[in-house]
Amino acid sequence: MAFDRNRFKALFHYICWQCKSNPSTLGAVKINKALWVADFTSYYRSGEPLTGTRYVKRQYGSVPSAIVPVLQELEAEGKISSQELKIPALVALYTFNQMKLKYSRCLYGYLPSRQLS
Repeated sequence: MAFDRNRFKALFHYICWQCKSNPSTLGAVKINKALWVADFTSYYRSGEPLTGTRYVKRQYGSVPSAIVPVLQELEAEGKISSQELKIPALVALYTFNQMKLKYSRCLYGYLPSRQLS
C-alpha cells in the first residue's frame, strides 16, 4: 500500500483528540507508538497497513517518517495546538473499523515512555 497522507493525518489527529482529557500523558514517544500499533495491527489482521507510512528505527521505538510535516500541517490548520484540539474529521478513516483505532489510542497512557521501548 502506498502512503496515504490524508489517512495518516486523520489518524494522528484522532489519537491526539482521544487523549485530550489528559494531554500530559501523550508525548512524542507515545504518539509514535500508537501510530505504529495501529499500522501493525491493521497489517497483521488484514495484510495492509492502515496508513502505509514508513517507520524509522529510533532509540525509543519506531518513528513515522511523515510525522513532522503532518504535525506542522495540523498546527497550521489550527486543528491541534498546545491549548486546544478541534474534533478530527474521520472521513479518511471510515473504511477501517473502530477496533483498529481503539487498539492504538492512548494504549500506554499509564506507562512512562522509557518503559514502552
